[in-house]
Amino acid sequence: MSRKKFLILFIVLVGLGSIIKIAESGTLSDSGMGLTNLYNSSVAWGDIDNDGDFDLAMMGWDGTNKYFQIYENGANNGLSLSPQSLTALSHGCVSFGDYDRDGDLDLAITGKDIEGNGTTKIYQNNGNGNFSDTGIEMIDVYDSALAWGDYDNDGDLDLAVIGSGMMGIGKIAKIYENYEKEGVITFKDSEIIDLTPVASGYVAWADYDNDGWLDIAICGDSIGGYVSEIWKNDGDGSFTKTDDLTGVYNSSLAWGDYNNDGWLDIAICGDTIGECVSEIWKNDGGTFSGPQSLDGVYNSSLAWGDYDNDGDLDLVVTGLTSGPEPGPSSKIYRNKGDGTFEDSGILDLTPVDLGSVAWCDYDGDKDIDLALTGDSGSGAVTKIYMSDGFPENNLPKPPESSSLKAEYNSADGELTISWSSGSDTETDPATGLYYNFRIGSEPGKDDLVAARYGSPLLGNFISKSTTTVHTRTFTLYAKGYYWSVQVIDTGLGCSWSQEGEGSGWSGEDQYHDDTPPPAPETPTDEGEYTYNTTIRFSWTQNNSDPQTAIYNYRLQVESQEDGKIKFDGSVGDVKSYNVSGCEYNKTYKARVKAQSGGGYGDWSADWSNGIMVVRLLDISYNLIHPRKGEEATIKYFIISSAKVNLKIYNLMGELVRSLVDNQYKAVDDYVETWSGENEKGSTVASGIYLVHIEVEGESATEKICVVK
Repeated sequence: MSRKKFLILFIVLVGLGSIIKIAESGTLSDSGMGLTNLYNSSVAWGDIDNDGDFDLAMMGWDGTNKYFQIYENGANNGLSLSPQSLTALSHGCVSFGDYDRDGDLDLAITGKDIEGNGTTKIYQNNGNGNFSDTGIEMIDVYDSALAWGDYDNDGDLDLAVIGSGMMGIGKIAKIYENYEKEGVITFKDSEIIDLTPVASGYVAWADYDNDGWLDIAICGDSIGGYVSEIWKNDGDGSFTKTDDLTGVYNSSLAWGDYNNDGWLDIAICGDTIGECVSEIWKNDGGTFSGPQSLDGVYNSSLAWGDYDNDGDLDLVVTGLTSGPEPGPSSKIYRNKGDGTFEDSGILDLTPVDLGSVAWCDYDGDKDIDLALTGDSGSGAVTKIYMSDGFPENNLPKPPESSSLKAEYNSADGELTISWSSGSDTETDPATGLYYNFRIGSEPGKDDLVAARYGSPLLGNFISKSTTTVHTRTFTLYAKGYYWSVQVIDTGLGCSWSQEGEGSGWSGEDQYHDDTPPPAPETPTDEGEYTYNTTIRFSWTQNNSDPQTAIYNYRLQVESQEDGKIKFDGSVGDVKSYNVSGCEYNKTYKARVKAQSGGGYGDWSADWSNGIMVVRLLDISYNLIHPRKGEEATIKYFIISSAKVNLKIYNLMGELVRSLVDNQYKAVDDYVETWSGENEKGSTVASGIYLVHIEVEGESATEKICVVK
């Protein structure tokens, strides 16, 4: 319900004071769901099975046992425990994100396992809401936190991790880069060493200076003391610290534009030296002023969300208060709309510390609900609070499809997308809206920039701007681009941009590069000869425009002796390829051409020089009768100058005859004969004998049967 309609209803129904009082003083009521009570915990919302509603992941400790649980949102918005088993953790963090860009939410988790060891894992969604451990190696930490974010603008989600490592590691602050290795998506340490290592804190991404690059905020306990720091992404793989806020540990932080001016502000809470704080810092165009102080807490958690649907972000804060009568606290601070906050007076929340909070409209009734976990002082607590009595949130209107524009710089491989502002009944001005986007290589897909995230406003996909035209630039490599924009309001309501004609997906624009790529350089062989029947051909691509748009190569391999094509096919976006099943005594050569959105370019100027497959050891006649004057012909081929040993052994492994004893041989084919005599010149007994050759790095063995 819009505010205007609500005001009319108030005037008409002024006599129904009790009803109007409910609408004016709405509340959050306990849903009564029997979820596992946890503290030292973390919770996150995300639609894991793509059925249109939000499911819940949570981890923590009940005082006796540790858990990691997923509750699926089912009939009548009830949450039912999924039977799948994941690593039980506490003292850490859980976060959703589609790291492999396959259209479903994956999980990153970190914390302390049942044996007290630090753990960091990534679970891949199998496509049905079930998760499998990827086995991706990262530093195991506890008292930890993590956050997804595409820090290098290449379209995939990277992962920031803070926490305490095990013995000899200490505190860390690392960014793990998402990359593809031999066709498998994995992560590697970015080796960015700028960030201050911390534990017992938090980490969150956001483009606080609106320059198109995700920056990062961290807080916690460092070697040098408690910190709260803002690090600017310089766009070249490095970060520069720009702001020091009040240093806190046992702490939390969250980004959100509370005054709707298009600049992301930040809230922090935690323990300082001697007291605890809860603070809101205002972003004044890329620098921070303040703070505005709330009731201080530590062992804390906080989250932004417009619980009363009045168009601006409110803040929920939980934690342990200090002072003469310390105790757990859970408060919602209402944004008054003038840049200040007041206690909402909602007393229904169970006071907790050592917990976690997350907003989400999990029941789809157009107001946000709250997941809360923690220690109430008398035990662990997990609650789902349902919003009741507040006006409904009107979904924001997405940008007009006609405003969606794209430009591709093929020389740098950069795609820049732009769109106009959306609009919203409650969120005013429109600079208070947030934007999500997806980019795919085909209509309706998001395999280049994933649109699948968990709870909104986590800092991993927010695009803010103070202007009416919004832009983002990504370094992408594909044949073409199909993309769309989603607008999100302060009440976490969202809408995709308008339906695109024939696209099958809302608000889709597209861009194609129609210029064929230049020819690659002539492929190279592994040498003139090889013993291996699998040959690896490699090539490089000319650097001229538009090589960065290449997404496939076609490789052709031919036998030089008979002109037959051994291999002809697409090999993907790779610069080398193994062709197996090649035949001995044949020479193979290759050529290659590249494919982009403009189709195939020319073949490489020449075929490769050619590489011949040869046998190291070849016996042309392996059954001999010495008394008949028969002898075995032993051929061997040396493909690289080396020392050679060619010897004959019996089946007991005893040396019978040395034909070549550590002699240096040049590249050539050689022939030796054996008439069945041993080192003393006597004819050996009938039986099976082994001919064994050793060349530096290679060896081979063949059999000869001797019959007297």
